[in-house]
Amino acid sequence: MKTKTHYLMALLIIAGMIPFASCKEKDDELDTATINLVKECTMTESIDEEIDASINEAIAYSEQQNTGKKSASNGAGCATVVVTPTDGTFPKTITIDFGDGCDGINGLTRSGSITVIITDTLRDHGAEYSVTFNNYSVEGSTVTGTRSVTNNGTTDNPLFTEVTDITLTTVNGIVIEKYKTITREWIDGMNTYALPDDVFLLTGSASVSSSSGRSYSYIITEPLKVARTCENILEGILEVTWVGQNEPVTIDFGEGICDWKVYVSRARRIIRRAIYLNT
Repeated sequence: MKTKTHYLMALLIIAGMIPFASCKEKDDELDTATINLVKECTMTESIDEEIDASINEAIAYSEQQNTGKKSASNGAGCATVVVTPTDGTFPKTITIDFGDGCDGINGLTRSGSITVIITDTLRDHGAEYSVTFNNYSVEGSTVTGTRSVTNNGTTDNPLFTEVTDITLTTVNGIVIEKYKTITREWIDGMNTYALPDDVFLLTGSASVSSSSGRSYSYIITEPLKVARTCENILEGILEVTWVGQNEPVTIDFGEGICDWKVYVSRARRIIRRAIYLNT
């Protein structure tokens, strides 16, 4: 799995190398700049989901400790998780320390730490948590900023409103600023503390700017399906509006197959091209 997830490191580098490369293209081709845009967009989504997985695993650990049951995990795989207070009352502070580097469920290497402050049991209506990052990085690319989450659903049907405002600095010095507001519906796995059976549907939008010169926003036009057992998004569609370009870019993650392929199209051309994210 680790060798497969090296694609993220490649995307982090590629995303900033050729920001506005262009050439004369045929109706059935995509230019280099569009491909780089797609890879950057999907790369930041992968990092978002890695962060969410680490946080959810640590929160599940803190809740399981309160039940008196023995946990098979310390809360975030190889990370050290510290929960205070320890008497089951709220608010709680959860510190997830990845040290100098350890691998997550998808094989991505994290380092530094994440601090989570949560007001109630995650599955309860009205539960909220806020997130800050402390020298945190994914595959050597640093993440700073904040994240806030509220459960507006019920115990049986958790529905989270998430606001993420982060700055990602890639290994080659490209700075990507991302502001994202989504709704995350927990559709499977909510009745266990295990992470691998969790599945979510995401709707919402984001805006992104990069020191490489790219500036764009996207809306999720068909819900993104995310499973913790898959490194990439399973299905769903993003429509990307790119500043300085007349044509929206559509990214289609396919139909539920866990692979490294997305289908990309431009609105005003007869294009639907498969892009492999791990190349």
